[in-house]
Formats: sequence, structure tokens, C-alpha cells
Amino acid sequence: MITIAFYLIPSWIIYHLLEYSLHSLGHSHRYGSYIYKIHKNHHTIHYPTNNLLSNEYRTNPIHGLPEGVIAYGPPMLLFYFFLYLVVKLDTFFIISGETLFVAFISDYIHSQIHLNRSWLEKYKWFQKKREAHFIHHKNVNKNMNIIDMTMDKLNGTYL
Repeated sequence: MITIAFYLIPSWIIYHLLEYSLHSLGHSHRYGSYIYKIHKNHHTIHYPTNNLLSNEYRTNPIHGLPEGVIAYGPPMLLFYFFLYLVVKLDTFFIISGETLFVAFISDYIHSQIHLNRSWLEKYKWFQKKREAHFIHHKNVNKNMNIIDMTMDKLNGTYL
């Protein structure tokens, strides 16, 4: 149990650095390649600035998988492959598990942000997350992270 707790902060930082980096690629026509092409749908088709809320989360499945999995899955798998090569097996499983758990929570909160009448709307922290994310939809170079905006603050992209 001590070992798992020891990795919580590094896992948290690793996840948010990955989220920030991959989301930035999702907005880079020059460097984002297929990630940019897929993620662009989220901002232009599913949730344009004049329609940021819906009754159900909108996405276009690609080969039966959500767009986000297709866009961000391959680089995440590559990250986990390199992690597997450089750390001990128990460390690999702990960091992988913790970062995947945070990814699940972040994705869930992100989907709730775009839902009308989300059950989370009653919480101030959620209202602040929604407001920050809607700023991102109006200015795609700001507020890249969902849960923890530290990477945005460090990179000067927090607004």
C-alpha cells in the first residue's frame, strides 16, 4: 500500500503532462497529424462555440470506438510501451493503473461538462471546470487540461 501511495503524485503529474501534450497536438494542424483531424470534430461538429451543451455526449465512433480512443489511444500505448521498457514491472503496473484511473475520471468529467443538466452542476468545483473548458472551446490554445490546470499555468495557457 505504501508503494502505491508513493506513486500517486508522480502518476498524477505524468497523466496531466500527457493530457496537456496530446491535447495540444489535437490543436496543432502542423504537428497533430491524425490527432488534429479527429479532435477537430469535437470543436467544430460536436461542440462548436455556439452549442457547447447537449442532452447526450456527442462523438462519431470510428470502427466502433469513440473518436478519443482512436485519436489518443496509439500515443498512450506508445507511452506505456516505453514505460514498460524503463521501469520495473511492479512500478509499471502501479503507474499504468493510476494514470488510467485518472484518465477515466478526466474523460468522465469532460463528458459531464458538455451535458445539459449534469448531476455535477450543483458543485462549485464543477461549475469552475465547465467555465474553464468552455473558455477552451472559444480559445483552443487555452485551458488544455480538465482536472488539474497546473500544466496550463506552467505553460502560460491558463485563462
